[in-house]
Amino acid sequence: MNSPHCNTSVWQPDQGITLVLESEWTSLALDMGIPEAVIERSRERDRRARLVLCETALLVTLRVWNGVTGESGDDLEDVTREWDIFVGANLVLIRSDTKLPSLPAGTHTPSQVLYALLDESIDGCYPAMDAMDAEIDALEIAVYSPETLAEIGPALILKKKLLLLRQTVTPLRDVLNQLLRLQHAALDPLLMPYLQDIFDRSLRLTEQIDLHREILSGVLEAIMAQTSNRLNQQMKRLTAIAAIALPITAITGFFGMNIGHLEQAPSWSLWAAVGFMATASSLVFVYFRRRDYW
Repeated sequence: MNSPHCNTSVWQPDQGITLVLESEWTSLALDMGIPEAVIERSRERDRRARLVLCETALLVTLRVWNGVTGESGDDLEDVTREWDIFVGANLVLIRSDTKLPSLPAGTHTPSQVLYALLDESIDGCYPAMDAMDAEIDALEIAVYSPETLAEIGPALILKKKLLLLRQTVTPLRDVLNQLLRLQHAALDPLLMPYLQDIFDRSLRLTEQIDLHREILSGVLEAIMAQTSNRLNQQMKRLTAIAAIALPITAITGFFGMNIGHLEQAPSWSLWAAVGFMATASSLVFVYFRRRDYW
């Protein structure tokens, strides 16, 4: 079973958000008519945003972006925090594992509280998107610059970050789409234009993430092409070195045979062999040099 959240709070008109004990929070939830099974479900962590309808209240579960530091953040739970929000007719119950943001002035109804928290959850993704955008730009410059050789590791880490951000935004977009089509006693119809605004922003953010993933895929292909090209250049150099050494190896192997008349060869034959090896290797070197093998 997943770990329970650590903070239980309640919003009431003219009182704002206040922390309450778990027992008091559960009692208020039962008074709102929320089934015990739904209350128990809110104590467990969810991997994605979701919407649960009760007769007298709504349960909106949000995954709020918390950020990726360095190379950490291999899982969605590492980079997001969960808010479970019960929206009733007169109060809002919240279960969270982080400190809740301050509500804006003029927040007087449960629907306005829900809007403020939804707005905060989508706003928290934009700084992360801007930071990743800057990283992708720097990576593109490094890849397409002839003076530098880009490594594939940072690109793979950045691709993972984009995937985690998309896994955060996409379920939130689906929840907003459901809320826009919903008619419920706990949801103020006047809230719909504001929810539409958040929904539109989530769509634009999703499109931006997908665009950056395509750009990053191109960057990865360029890095792989650069790596393959460097490997080909190294293989060409090794081939040239082996070809240069081939005459030396062949001649020394021939004269190194244990045959009587070779052992009795005149002294000048040694210098003749050395000269021939140097000439042959030099000719091979010039050949490969003219063909830009290095």
